[in-house]
Amino acid sequence: GFKLSPDAIEQIRICAACRYINFRRKSLKNERLKLAIRIADVLHMDTSGHYTTPFGKFWIVHIIDEYLRYLRVASVQNQADVANVVDRVLFEDFNCFRYHPSIVVRDKGTEFLKVQHSAVTVIASAPTGNKQANEISERGIQTFKRLYRLLSCHLEKRTVNYYFSHLVLFTAVMYNALPHSAIDYSSPASRYYS
Repeated sequence: GFKLSPDAIEQIRICAACRYINFRRKSLKNERLKLAIRIADVLHMDTSGHYTTPFGKFWIVHIIDEYLRYLRVASVQNQADVANVVDRVLFEDFNCFRYHPSIVVRDKGTEFLKVQHSAVTVIASAPTGNKQANEISERGIQTFKRLYRLLSCHLEKRTVNYYFSHLVLFTAVMYNALPHSAIDYSSPASRYYS
């Protein structure tokens, strides 16, 4: 979504770290209908992983607010804990905004089957194999993974393993600090905290 000069594109092309995170230029062909009319109205959820460390396997739960594109992440060691993380986020959102999301979009993964929050109007499952149905979280995860690789590509393996959870949270902070084209090139963090 960034407009880059030819010189900047050339710098990115020859940058080792950028090649490592598989930089590609993409154009959005059609605009998606926005469902969200306010903060925490529509949430998109997905998981990525497993990530193996000496401390065990970890999965990362990604929750993106459609209205702000604000990303929240949590690392869990058991996929059964995903429902607890989601319930905690829904509870925190309710305490902050005093309303529940009207729609929660998720994939058909078994980790979300226990998420049956009674106050949510619709819990929509993306059809199996249909990445477009949950495109906001799919794109968010792609960007998250690229930032994670960018942050960890020069670190020693033992450092990445030891500070895995911290690295995951710092990657989310970076994601939220970057401008997004979907919200008029402002950052999700600046809109969330304003």
